Amino acid sequence: MGERVYIMYKLKDTVTRRQYANWLKEEHYPWGRTLPTTKCVEGYFVTADFDTTASKLQWDCIAVIDMEDREAWLKGLADEQGQYQWEKWLSFVSDWKIFYSEHIDA
Repeated sequence: MGERVYIMYKLKDTVTRRQYANWLKEEHYPWGRTLPTTKCVEGYFVTADFDTTASKLQWDCIAVIDMEDREAWLKGLADEQGQYQWEKWLSFVSDWKIFYSEHIDA
């Protein structure tokens, strides 16, 4: 049984959505999709808050990653290319939260 990872994050004030999307498309997603355990990688820009009284968005982006094996996925992040991708991602991001989840079979 696989897992789904949700990553919610804020972009740094110096980063535009266009800059970030270009990096995702040209470099990060192609690499992420090569990890053997990864089944799906998708990203979304947050466009509005359900709470209409919120003065600003808590998160700018949400990534959704479906994987077969968490340990194997983490090993892929630990190699040289994985470390490069992590450091590059951190150059765009100011704050983040990562959640692992599994499907509720109801």
